Amino acid sequence: MPLTPLLLLLLSPLYTAQPPDEGTKVVARQYLKECKQGLAFQCNNLGLLYAKGRLGKRDFKRAAHFFAMACKKRVGAACLNLGLYWERGRLGKRDYAKAKRYYTAACERRIYESCARGGRLHMDRKYGPPNYTKALQLLLHACAGKRYKGCYNAALLYEKGYLGAPNRVEALKYYTVSCKAGLLPACLNAGKLALFAAKTRRQFRKALSFITPLCQGGNAGACLNLGWIYAAGKAGRRSPKKAKKAYEQACNLKEPKGCFNYALLAQKERSVAAQTAAIQFYERGCTLGMKSSCFNAAWRWTLRKTTKGEPNPAPIWYMKACSRKLHRACLRAGFLWSEGKLVPKDLGRAAAAYTKGCGLGNGDACYNLGLLWEEGQLGQSPKTGAKRRPALQTAFTLYKRGCVLNQYQACTNGGALLERGEFGKKRRREALPFLKKACHNREYIGCYYLGKYYQTGPQRNRRRAKRLLRKACRRRIKAACKRLKMF
Repeated sequence: MPLTPLLLLLLSPLYTAQPPDEGTKVVARQYLKECKQGLAFQCNNLGLLYAKGRLGKRDFKRAAHFFAMACKKRVGAACLNLGLYWERGRLGKRDYAKAKRYYTAACERRIYESCARGGRLHMDRKYGPPNYTKALQLLLHACAGKRYKGCYNAALLYEKGYLGAPNRVEALKYYTVSCKAGLLPACLNAGKLALFAAKTRRQFRKALSFITPLCQGGNAGACLNLGWIYAAGKAGRRSPKKAKKAYEQACNLKEPKGCFNYALLAQKERSVAAQTAAIQFYERGCTLGMKSSCFNAAWRWTLRKTTKGEPNPAPIWYMKACSRKLHRACLRAGFLWSEGKLVPKDLGRAAAAYTKGCGLGNGDACYNLGLLWEEGQLGQSPKTGAKRRPALQTAFTLYKRGCVLNQYQACTNGGALLERGEFGKKRRREALPFLKKACHNREYIGCYYLGKYYQTGPQRNRRRAKRLLRKACRRRIKAACKRLKMF
C-alpha cells in the first residue's frame, strides 16, 4: 500500500536536517493511520515526533497541527503543548489569550501543570487583563493536584486581597502547603504572615517553625526575623546569644541590618572583646552600604581609648556615612577635625566636611563653617580691616543658609553682621528678619541685638526695646544688662 500524500510530504528532504531511521518512519506511519482512525492520543504522539525532531528538522507548525487534532478530542497533554507553544512564541508572535485558552482546556482534563500555568497567566497583568477569579480557580486545581507553585500563587492572591479583602488565614494555609513541599519563598511568606498575626508565644513558635529552616538554608531575611524573635523574647525567654548567632548569619549573608543588629547587642556587654566585636560588625555593616552603621562605628571609636601614636579612625567612618548623605555625620567629622582633641587638628578637612553637611541640609554645619570664615581661620584673610570683608561675606552667606535651615544661632550671627555694619554701612533693616527669627526661637543674643535695634534704630520703640533687653538680660547676657540700665 503506498504512503499517503501527507506522510510523503513530511518525510521529504525539504523538512529534514538528517534522515530519520526506518523504525521511526514506520512508527510515524502507524501513528498517522491510527490518528485518522480517531485515536486522538496517537495524534498527540505524532505531534511529539515532529516537535522533538525525530522525523528530521523540528517542525513546530506541523506538531501544532496534530496537537490541535488531539486537543479537540479531549487529550489534555496536547492542549498543554499548544498552550506552551503560544506562550513561548513557537508559532510566531506570542499569543497569551490562546495560551490561556489551551491551558484551561488541559486543566479541565486534569493536567495539573496546565492549571498552574494558566492560573499564573490569568493573575499577571503583563499577560493581558487579569482575571483573578479564574486564576484562583485554576490555581486551586493545581494545588489539589500537587503542583505546589499553584498553592503558592493562590496564597499570593489571598494575601494581596485581589479577590476582595486580604485573607491572611487562607494565605497562610496555602503558603504552608507549598512550604512543606520545599518552596523556600513560600516558607518566607508563611513566616512573615505568622509573625504578623502572632500575639502569643505559641503563635511565635509556629512562626519559628517556618523561619528557622529558611535561615539555615541561607535566607538573610529569615535570619533577621529569627534574631528579632530571640532578642525580644517573643517565643520564650530572651536569648541574646541565639539572637547574635542569627544576626551574625544574616551578616555573613551580606545583609547589613544583620551586622548592625549584632553590634547593637554586643555593645550592651561590658567586656572589651564584645566592644571590639561591636565596632567590627558596625564596620562590616558600613562596608555593605548601611550609613547608620558607618555612623555608629565612628561613634564607638570616639568612646574607645586608642594607644599612643595610633590614629583614631572616627572621622574617617563619619565621612563614609557623610558620603552616603547622612548630614549629621558630616557635622561630627568636621567638629572632630576643627576641635583637634581626638584627632590632629585639620581645618581644611573640617571645612570640607562642613561644606558637605551644609549642602545636604544640616544647619549646624553651615553655622560652624560660617564661624571658621568669620574668625579668619580659613583662607589668608586678616582678622581685622577692610580686606576681611570677602571672608565675612562668605560667612554671611553660610549663616543665611543655616538660618533658612532653622539654625537660630546662624540667624543671630547673620543679623549681627548686618547690624554692626561689618560690610561698611549698617544694614539694620536687612538684619531685622534674621534677629526676629532668632529671638522668637529663644536665641537670646538675637533678642539683645533686636532690642538694640528698637532702642537706637530707624524704627525706635522704647517699650519693645526694654522688653527684649530684659529678656536677654535674664539669660545672663551682660551687654543686654548694661544697655538696660540706660533706660
